[in-house]
Amino acid sequence: MIRKIKKEDAQSIREICDISLGYTVSTELVENQIT
Repeated sequence: MIRKIKKEDAQSIREICDISLGYTVSTELVENQIT
């Protein structure tokens, strides 16, 4: 599904990526603390 990305879309995509990345990092930290 290819379509032109508006500036607002790019901003929200970036925020979603930051949230996903932060979630991944935090879960990795938690898993490292458990082991």
